[in-house]
Parts: sequence; structure tokens; C-alpha cells
Amino acid sequence: MEIKTIEPLIYENYLEEFPERNFLQSSYQGHKMSLDHSKVIYLAAYDGAEMFSAAMICVRSLLRIFTYAYAPRGILFKSEDHEKIKAFYDSLKKYLNINYRCVYLVVDPYIELRQRDKDGNIVANGRNSNDYLKAMQDYGFIHEKLNFGYDFIHQCRFMSVLDLKDQDRASLMKNMDAQTRQNVKNALKNNVKIRYLKKEELSLLSEMVHNTGERRHFQSFKLDYYEKMYDSYGDKVRAYYAYLDINEYLDRLSHDYQQEETAILENEEKLKENPHSKNAVSRLKVARSNLAALTKRLDEAKILKEKYGDELGLASALFIFYGQEVIYLTSGSNNEYKKFKGPYALQWYMIQKALDEGFRFYNFYGISGYFNEGEEGYGVFNFKRGFNATVVELVGVFKLPIKPFIYRLFTIKKRFLKY
Repeated sequence: MEIKTIEPLIYENYLEEFPERNFLQSSYQGHKMSLDHSKVIYLAAYDGAEMFSAAMICVRSLLRIFTYAYAPRGILFKSEDHEKIKAFYDSLKKYLNINYRCVYLVVDPYIELRQRDKDGNIVANGRNSNDYLKAMQDYGFIHEKLNFGYDFIHQCRFMSVLDLKDQDRASLMKNMDAQTRQNVKNALKNNVKIRYLKKEELSLLSEMVHNTGERRHFQSFKLDYYEKMYDSYGDKVRAYYAYLDINEYLDRLSHDYQQEETAILENEEKLKENPHSKNAVSRLKVARSNLAALTKRLDEAKILKEKYGDELGLASALFIFYGQEVIYLTSGSNNEYKKFKGPYALQWYMIQKALDEGFRFYNFYGISGYFNEGEEGYGVFNFKRGFNATVVELVGVFKLPIKPFIYRLFTIKKRFLKY
């Protein structure tokens, strides 16, 4: 099987034949990796005159005189022919060895390991990838130990995914957990709005993610990461910003305040006419309680107006629109004003956008792989589960030795490899 270099556009056209393609396999990601000073190559394998496969591969330095190769989210083939795929990997090994002195190839396929439900439980007699694992072993790959928890070396292995097939707004809202549904409704009631961020506004996202990272003790990306994403992905990447429209919020509170004042006057008049009216007494009590609460909220809103002007930032996130899914990649939120439920408004807005634009999946993306309260990442998992998203467990990382002796020496020296 002959291996040749191809142009990124030819590669991207090849990927479009595969609905299951992932953004990390794309030429857009290849461009992003190039901006980060990685050597990115696009290869095609030909079985005679026919293109059998294509791959985007990042080649990086190893031990100064060698390299290793990484094919993000694996390689897609036009056929499941076992012998042809084996021939492909044999040819790829030779190509990478001759041209780049490559020691090994890493892949982390976008393939489900075993079926799980929304709570993370393995589904009895559900889907599994046993045949795939055996095939990878036959091709010469070594399956790395499956990782759990947040892993800042590898791509996420556990995801939380909402299937939009045969869904509409009503069914999506109905299938949410009760508390999630109420939080979404509260956010809408509070006049939380969403807007797209232009490239020159990405500092709003960067600052919010940075502040969230400091609060939750994770390392966040710098502003140039988001700018490079915009430069590389074009209209395939979008950042959105959830904010409180303070003027509309004040107007609504003022309107509600006037209604409660009117209710108080009406029921006081009724009690003058009928001092023993239980309904009037009850309604008067409720109206006075509501008025007291609204007075406090109006005072708080006026302070917000003085401090922040027309809008108060609540949450922001970066999303990838690629293949058959919208991926919620990274985000931050304003913890001081979490009562306005900005993250819920943002997620609901984006789920509807994914539905309207014809995507099959809304992918909440990375979760820890731990599903019990008190375990690492449970809060993030529970937030995503509340929207009725199902847990997806991927097969993990595989390494294909190209120079077996050097590879063994290297693994002895260093077990954990960063790529």
C-alpha cells in the first residue's frame, strides 16, 4: 500500500465522507497544531489507484534524534477489511521510520469502549468494542492502561453526550432533571441573554475561564489559545457569552413591584368591605411578602446597575461545530452571581442551536469517569447529566512501536509521555 502526502483540503474532503469524524482529526485542528509549532503532515494511502485511507499526523521530537507520531482520535478507513488495514499500518510504519526516524505512533480513537447509561452504569448486553480491541492487537498496537479522572496529558476518555435524534424543544426540556429544568426556567425569567463573541471580545471568555480555574484549581488556557482557535477553525468554532441584561431585569422587577402594590391596594379595599374574607387576608399576606422580596431585589439590581452598567457577565464557553456534533469544549462562570443561573441559560441556548442547525449530538464533552457523589469531578458530571446526557466511554490510548528496541528503552526510562 502506497503512502503519499496530500494537501489539507484533500484530506478534509476525505473526512467529510465520515459522519463520525471528530474535530481533533480535522485539518482545522492540524492548522491549530501548526500554529503551536508542531510538525503536521497529511498522508493518504492508496490501494492501487483508490484512496483507502487518509490521516492527519503530528510529528514531534523525541530524545533529540528521534520522533514520535500522534494521530488525534485515530485514523478513518473506507473499508473494514482487516488485511488492508494491517497493510496500511505496515506501510505507515515504514513511511514514518524512513522519513522521520519515528519510534512509535500514538492514537486515541473516537470509538466507544462499552455502552453506559446516563448515570455511568455499564449497560448489560450493551455495545462493546471487543472485536476492535482484538483487531488493534493484531495490527501491533499496545493498549495503554485505561485512565480515570481528569487527565491533562491525554484527550478526555469519558464524555457526556445528549442525543438530539427525534427530539424537539419540548422533549428536551421534559427529559431534563427537575432541578435542571427549573434552573433553566429561572435563568430565562431573570432575563439572562446569550450573545456570540467576536475575536476581539475573546478576553471576556479567557478572563472568565481563568477565574474559574483559579477557583477550582485547574490550569486554564491563555487568550492566544482562543484566538488561535478562531484563526484555525473559522466558522467551525464559536464562543458565546451569557449575561444579565440589567436594564431589562430592572424593568421586570419594577413591573412586578407595581403589580404587587396593586394587589395590596385591591385586597386592602376588599377587607374594608369584608373584614372576614379569608381569600383577601391570604392574598394580602402573599403580596406584602412578595413586595418585601422585590424591594430587596430592586435595591440589589440598582447596585448592579451602578457597578456593571448595562450587562453583568455570568458565563462564557467555547464550542466546536463539526461533523455530526456540537462540542462544548471549555467554559467559565461568574460564581459570585451564580443565583442567576447563567451556565444553564447558556447550555439551553446552545442545545437549541445544535438542534436548529441539524446536528445529531450535543456533546458536553469531558467528565472524570467517576460517578458517585464526593468523587473527583462529580459536580461537573451531575451538571451535565441533568440535561439528560448519556455517559460515553472511549477506548483510550494505543501505541504502535515502529522502532521496537528504542521504544522499549524509552518506556523503561519514562512511563508517562506528554503529547
